[in-house]
Amino acid sequence: MNELQSMELSNTDYQNREEKEENNNTMSLQPMQLSVESGSTSSQRTQPICKICQGNHGFRFCPNTVCGLYQKKGHIKRDYLLFKCSKCRRQGHNRQECGKQCFRCHEYHVNTTICPPIEKRKKSPKEIKGIQQKEKECNYCYQKGHIEYYCETKEIYQKNLNIECGCSEGMIYRKRRNYRNNKTKFHCDKCHMPNEESKIDIVTELGGRKKLYCHECQYFFMLVLLYNHEQQTTILGRLEKEGLIRNCYVCQRKNLKRRMHNEGQSFFCTREEKYGTMAYWEVSDPTRNYDLATRINHHCYSSKSAGSAYDMNIDKIFRIAKVLLGQTELTMDQALKE
Repeated sequence: MNELQSMELSNTDYQNREEKEENNNTMSLQPMQLSVESGSTSSQRTQPICKICQGNHGFRFCPNTVCGLYQKKGHIKRDYLLFKCSKCRRQGHNRQECGKQCFRCHEYHVNTTICPPIEKRKKSPKEIKGIQQKEKECNYCYQKGHIEYYCETKEIYQKNLNIECGCSEGMIYRKRRNYRNNKTKFHCDKCHMPNEESKIDIVTELGGRKKLYCHECQYFFMLVLLYNHEQQTTILGRLEKEGLIRNCYVCQRKNLKRRMHNEGQSFFCTREEKYGTMAYWEVSDPTRNYDLATRINHHCYSSKSAGSAYDMNIDKIFRIAKVLLGQTELTMDQALKE
């Protein structure tokens, strides 16, 4: 009886204190104390009081608490960070448990208490597994939808490295002798020249086979394809991005850089276009008093000019220079004709 009376008194004291604080418009954050006396010993047992709903639970476990990170009810910021996976960036599990399938709803989560109801499950287990497979990223080609073990790109490069692509082993080994570089382990399936892995790319031939072509073979393969072909645009964009395609200064046509003739930063498709433009630059310079015929004769016949070593069409050089100088009614397309 003494114990019950002491408990009743302590409860009434707490209620009276609570009423006084409500009148003063203040909120008590102190826990409720229940004093229990048994014989000569006495102990105090405390229970936390929620500062939001005044319930007999802590602030962390209150259903009305708001997360400071995403402003959502039901948890605090500490709980969200503790149960957030560092692999998939989702909440409810850690990295070790990521990707495990629920045995109830067959969805990929760990906590079975948050399984969606049957009427709201829109995807079957096979569809969910397919989505998970598409989200995987290959460590070799860095494309999603497969892993490195099933990578088709790696298989093509590995066959090329082991000379299992259908090329002649003797020819490949003979050409590899001239390149004593460990980086040129691969080769072009078209011209069989050794190349680095970064300088060859996969090209789908007209028959449907996938082969590795070097940059020059890719360019000539692109010319065979139809206009605005999907593979033609990808090859052209790839070569332009790497700086291997340049526009001609005269005819404005795109060509492979290594097959063009340059003068400084200007590139030309033919030598006639190059030396015709050089004669135009020299004649149009106001600080020099040059004659067009004299400059063309110098570039074509003088031993001091590199152009004297080549057999060029002088009439074509004259026409190109006159069109650039504006001394003829011919167009550039007409002047470039033989």
